[in-house]
Amino acid sequence: MKRKLRWKMQPAETGLRAVGAAPRAHDLHDGEEIYATVSPNGGGWQRKQNGWHWYSRVSGEPVNTWAEPVATVEEAKAQAQAHVKEYLK
Repeated sequence: MKRKLRWKMQPAETGLRAVGAAPRAHDLHDGEEIYATVSPNGGGWQRKQNGWHWYSRVSGEPVNTWAEPVATVEEAKAQAQAHVKEYLK
């Protein structure tokens, strides 16, 4: 079965939580299941953003790149999508 994977940005914070909120995370999904999530390392008013990381459980074992962030969201998305596609062959 061929799955059409696409990225969707998570909802924005509202109300007082929106003040100083970090950049929004992105989910890789097929309309039913979320396969990976790309999130900022930090950001907002709590601490300086230190790049982007991704995590996934598609391989059975959780994979989290928090300790090795990349500079851009596009780079993190590409890594996450490659990982997911490898296990969905």
